[in-house]
Amino acid sequence: RILPGQDRLTLMTCTPYGINSHRLLVSGRRVGIPVPAPDPTDLHDGRTVGGWSALSVTLCGCAGVVAYRKPWRSPGECMRHATRMYGKGAASRRKHAA
Repeated sequence: RILPGQDRLTLMTCTPYGINSHRLLVSGRRVGIPVPAPDPTDLHDGRTVGGWSALSVTLCGCAGVVAYRKPWRSPGECMRHATRMYGKGAASRRKHAA
């Protein structure tokens, strides 16, 4: 029923989902906001927070890669390492060939 000076709302919904064997009536009335609403310009944009998060994760990842990499390696060390991995290298082959 309509009451002057009051804003009321009734929602009719069904449950359970997909079966709809029960009907529910949900009623509410409008009330005033107790505290003033925040100014929209004071709120942070969600994209800004996501952007700073992505930047910090990227910088931490780059710092981890730089810290893990060994900058003191000489240019020929990779070749020496590869020969150790596959046997004793050219010196061993020369010994067996003779």
